[in-house]
Amino acid sequence: MAQRSAPWGPLIGILLVAIVVVGVLLYLRGRAAPGPEPAPPAATAQGATTPVPAGPTPTRPAGPLPAVPTAAALPTPEEITFHGCPPGGDGTDPELNRLKNRVDVPKDPLPIAFSALLHLPWPPGVNDKHMAQWSPADRAAVDQYNGLAVSIEGYLAEARAQGPESTNCHSTTDVDFHIWLVERPGRDRSASIITEATPRGRAQHPAWTVQTLQQIARDNTRVRITGWTMLDPEHPEQVGKTRGTLWEIHPITEIEYQRGTRWVDLDSGYSPR
Repeated sequence: MAQRSAPWGPLIGILLVAIVVVGVLLYLRGRAAPGPEPAPPAATAQGATTPVPAGPTPTRPAGPLPAVPTAAALPTPEEITFHGCPPGGDGTDPELNRLKNRVDVPKDPLPIAFSALLHLPWPPGVNDKHMAQWSPADRAAVDQYNGLAVSIEGYLAEARAQGPESTNCHSTTDVDFHIWLVERPGRDRSASIITEATPRGRAQHPAWTVQTLQQIARDNTRVRITGWTMLDPEHPEQVGKTRGTLWEIHPITEIEYQRGTRWVDLDSGYSPR
């Protein structure tokens, strides 16, 4: 008599096939699963994410600074002997004369507002004193601003050649030009900043003549003066009369004038239109 097959045989086969199918599905699902998300950007101490720089960091402000910045270290003035006159001149304050006679050109002058330099204070203890006589506290107060490379915009009230001075070894031909800068056209010298073009500087800028500067003043042409800040303690009695401050731009290293919407270097000649 023939044997009958076990009734659970087909069930075992179906179960094995089901197990294989389930395993394949799990395997495929595991391969298709997304990996871990990338870590978020690092946060600053305040919790904001650090931005990616879009380009080089600007080194100069976009507009005039409302206050004169202090400086921990200022450039050492470059000096030359000019027509036989040493940087210290022939007077009793050679330290001041060396600042007046510097010949280095600023590499990155800071644009500052006219009022910033006009209203910059100074210690009254330096008035009418040689720099060697200043107290340490007064010197420290002045030094943080003395010799900054700046540019200031305004208008010329007047320009005039000065007489012999110790700065220029009392030469009658190598003299400074005083150029009075004011904030608005028509203002008098009582609210002016004195800027000075020295013989050493003008040797590189023959277009800087008194006649041209006086014409710029008559035309009420806006100018931009670049140079070095310097405190001149010799004329405190003139503040509020022929000057608005003892702070000067001395020496000047660049003069530009506005023509339309452009700034034009005075070295190329003066043509307001």
